[in-house]
Amino acid sequence: MVLFIEGLIKGRSVQFIEVANHMSTKVKTESNLRRIQDFIANYEMNYEQIALLLCCFLPAKGQVILAIDRTNWQFGQCNINFLVISAYCQGAAIPLWFELLDDKQGGNSNEKERIAVLKACLQLLVGRSVAIIGDREFVGTNWIKFLFTSEIDFYIRSRSNTLVEKDGQIRHATDWLGQRKQCLLDGVKIHNHWRPPPLG
Repeated sequence: MVLFIEGLIKGRSVQFIEVANHMSTKVKTESNLRRIQDFIANYEMNYEQIALLLCCFLPAKGQVILAIDRTNWQFGQCNINFLVISAYCQGAAIPLWFELLDDKQGGNSNEKERIAVLKACLQLLVGRSVAIIGDREFVGTNWIKFLFTSEIDFYIRSRSNTLVEKDGQIRHATDWLGQRKQCLLDGVKIHNHWRPPPLG
């Protein structure tokens, strides 16, 4: 493992042939290459232990700010989608947990998957105050309910046509905002993105 890390640093590449070529051993590069390939093929990584190690780099005090997002990679004609939770640390995002998403769903996550990955992260951050930031695709009744019951501060973007009810008045989010750049509303209810037709 030490030789492999040394090869990574010296070769400045993650390509196996480059790593093998910069490993300080007396054997041929081809032998080092086979050792690397065998290791990667047979070793089963414990991602929970890796995530726990990464948590050691987070500040010991203060609220941990998490970001949930979907990332897309393309391998030839294949779309690879991951649901990722990262922790904000000194201007950088440290990925703590990720799950491969089913491409049959268009690469999107469902509420069950979001809750599962967040639960995994919360187990690593027991006793810490946690906040989570997400884009407007991360909505859903069960998901939001889980955030409330887990006492997590959350900041989820809303679509401009989201219907917000306050004091019996239902308006689009942009109508409540008006000309202001930000607006704090307390005691509101969020409705579907469409207004039902009047009865009668």
